[in-house]
Amino acid sequence: MEVHDPERGRVHSREMSMATAKSGMNEHVATIQSRDDLAGFARDLIDDLRANPSAWENGTLDTFLDGFAAWLEDMDGYYKNRGEATPTEPNWRLIGEALLAAKVYE
Repeated sequence: MEVHDPERGRVHSREMSMATAKSGMNEHVATIQSRDDLAGFARDLIDDLRANPSAWENGTLDTFLDGFAAWLEDMDGYYKNRGEATPTEPNWRLIGEALLAAKVYE
């Protein structure tokens, strides 16, 4: 999986993970197991956007949704890079991972 950086072109998922880790959200997304967990995570994403807007490549609804859709289309690479099988059925954590990726994925 790659991410587009306007200044450097495409960057790899490892760098994307490092960018999102700065906000501590990677650890949080790994704990999502229920609808309530996902709702809390979504609220934390809102707080993160308000507190750290410069850390968001996709800070508007249209760019965020575009990043969300692009990550869903390319998520096989994300799981392959992690040495994991791509989920065949969506779950709460997968939705959280897609939301977090949409923060920076283009």
